[in-house]
Amino acid sequence: MKLKASWIAWVFFGFVCLGVIQNVINVVSNPKPGTDSFGMAGDLVVGGLIPIVFALVGALIISRQPRNLIGWLLLGPAAFSYVVSPFLPDVQSWTAAPSQTTLTVYLTLWFKGWDWLLLIFPVFLIMLLFPTGRPPSRRWNWVGYLAMGMVAVFLFVSTFADTFSLEGVSWTVPNPIGFISSSFLGGPVFIAPWAVGLLVLAVSCVSSLIVRYRGASLLEQQQIKWLLYACGLFGAWYALAVILYLFEGVIILDIGIFSLLTFLTMATIPVAIAIAILRYRLWDIDVIIRRTLVYGGLTATLALVYFGSVILLQGLFEVVSGQRSAVAIVISTLLIAALFSPLRRRIQNDIDRRFFRKKYDAEKIVEAFSAGLRQELDPEQLSERLLAVVEETLQPEMVNLWIRERGLKR
Repeated sequence: MKLKASWIAWVFFGFVCLGVIQNVINVVSNPKPGTDSFGMAGDLVVGGLIPIVFALVGALIISRQPRNLIGWLLLGPAAFSYVVSPFLPDVQSWTAAPSQTTLTVYLTLWFKGWDWLLLIFPVFLIMLLFPTGRPPSRRWNWVGYLAMGMVAVFLFVSTFADTFSLEGVSWTVPNPIGFISSSFLGGPVFIAPWAVGLLVLAVSCVSSLIVRYRGASLLEQQQIKWLLYACGLFGAWYALAVILYLFEGVIILDIGIFSLLTFLTMATIPVAIAIAILRYRLWDIDVIIRRTLVYGGLTATLALVYFGSVILLQGLFEVVSGQRSAVAIVISTLLIAALFSPLRRRIQNDIDRRFFRKKYDAEKIVEAFSAGLRQELDPEQLSERLLAVVEETLQPEMVNLWIRERGLKR
């Protein structure tokens, strides 16, 4: 069973790689009008490498844990899309409806109308099933049934809608087997319950992950931390990207750098899933979270200080001398260099006190014990203090201390 599943997984991964290669060839040979080389590179990075990363992680998980549905949810949608897509025409590039509609065109329009489900619903189900591949308990099975029911409903209405239409194109094609009115599908009678269902599904999946974390073992908590860290990292970058988009023209970010950062933050999600499920360096997540909080806060603080001081000093020089001066940038840079170390220590102490209290208290206890070693000469008092420090910091069930007598050989 394991060998067969592994073989199937790697075959599917090969299909994804072939599909990505074909997509790269199509994008390079037939570039979209108005797209420069940087925009094309961004499309290739996000649209090409991301599916490969997700499919690779899925294949790795399946080859080691074939019964874990997380691997199939990562690999299956990408594999299905890239197996089907090479046989479908690029209808979205057509400027008008085809004069002769073949079965292939009908199937393409039908598939393009619901292929987004292959992205959204696996994400919901991964949160519900992570990391064991099963819901937290049987009481959560209804969430999976809700997801499958919504997929079935959307497939039904997509199949029997009276017309086929795609986002981004102005033409439509009548559906020969359709009987559901497009006005009904675009009206509130259908859209409102569908939106409520999506909201309930999203909230339920997130809630199941929180409930699982609160009742999980220490091992499962570390696994869930990896997923939450990756999702938080991508969410932070997405929020920053929205801000950059809103301030377009004021804050300019190169499209190549933007695509690279989008790829890196998005790729952390499957990588985190792989680390969590395969348990590779699982316990490093606390260190990574701590350093991310410290250096993320430090970077944001230094950026605010830098830009604030540049604006303030430029305004001051303009008032005094009537013109701006590069000296403001030099002074701001020196100020940042002087503030780096004290700010880092201050932010690290604040974060440790707020988010890593046990670790912070343990470090303070050990520091106090190290300072007292210089003044403590009595071996019995030293042993008692050492045992007290171990019990207070590590909180073990039992502590024993062996002391080698003088003159005994090892």
